[in-house]
Amino acid sequence: MPCFTPTSVASEPLLGGADPFNCWDTSCPASTSSSIFRAYCYVDIAHTPTDVLTSRVSQCLTPNRPNPTDRVAFLVGDSHAASIKMGVHTAVQHAMSISWMGITGQTCGYIHSATGLCLQVRNIIDQQLNSYVRAGDVVIFSHAGYKYYTAHDQQQQRALLRTLYQNVLQPRGANMVIVGDPPILPMHAVRCLYAPQNCYASLTNNDQNAQLASLATESTGILYMPIHHLFCDSSNCKGQVPGTSTWAYFDASHLTTSGSLYLWPYFCSALEAAGFL
Repeated sequence: MPCFTPTSVASEPLLGGADPFNCWDTSCPASTSSSIFRAYCYVDIAHTPTDVLTSRVSQCLTPNRPNPTDRVAFLVGDSHAASIKMGVHTAVQHAMSISWMGITGQTCGYIHSATGLCLQVRNIIDQQLNSYVRAGDVVIFSHAGYKYYTAHDQQQQRALLRTLYQNVLQPRGANMVIVGDPPILPMHAVRCLYAPQNCYASLTNNDQNAQLASLATESTGILYMPIHHLFCDSSNCKGQVPGTSTWAYFDASHLTTSGSLYLWPYFCSALEAAGFL
């Protein structure tokens, strides 16, 4: 299905609270912020009761599939998955619905080194994917690149994703997408509002997620989607949406809604070229 010009932008129910990382309950006051970090399917394990966290993961990764042939995009990861959610949702909404979960924690998301509560959450993610993935679905992973700094981490993460693909996705005719990381800015964007050049990052600011890209050479059902270069020109990587004065970041590594939506045509084109849409 070809990429399209959206008539509306994918939206997300938001929660409120003075601190988006400690407001987990549906009784939180309405928020005036459009940050995805106030979304129902984003949680921080440090500020979320265990029973709420585990039930939220199950609920958010249970897809809405009215017809057996309806397709679903599952987006799974940490806060970096949450920050690209708007762009991913807008890119796929003409072809499939989306079920997603972003979990902040040092080893949380879908990480090989998960321990304790993060491992419990990862096991629930496995259960949900095993229960609900069908032919034509896409499972998308996005994590902070710092979680793959060592060669051992990279090897083990590739092994974890390979096992999931070979045991669950490939036999059912589903596909996998691994999303790269945007550049890391030298300081929080809010400190650069009146001097954007202070947030310029060097082109040598590499995407650690690229160490997972070799998985895409193992099967046509796996795609590595880099996004790092999309925020850079020939000289620097910048904190604003290219060609505009709109800020793509709200801190040093997480995207604003505008930054996420900037990515949707690139996500759509990459998924279409891979035959996943």
